[in-house]
Amino acid sequence: LKDDISLLIMHPPLFKDHPDCKEVVNALVQCHEEHNIGKFFGLCNEQKARLDHCFFLEKDAKRKVIAEKAMREERAFEKYLADLESKNKG
Repeated sequence: LKDDISLLIMHPPLFKDHPDCKEVVNALVQCHEEHNIGKFFGLCNEQKARLDHCFFLEKDAKRKVIAEKAMREERAFEKYLADLESKNKG
């Protein structure tokens, strides 16, 4: 059922820069150009599935970078608060 649902979900805009997924984007665009009507009947589903997977990996990598940055900022803020508290005590 999950695979059937993923076919109904639209992908992000393809005109944005997706350097890690460029070949997959081009394959889907080419399939859509070659199969104007067939794309509505599943002829490009394999390319769409590969695109969804590539976009997932791309988003996951971005999410990890953002989480690491947030952790660094949280640690820096906690250090700032601890320093501030020690200055107020001393």
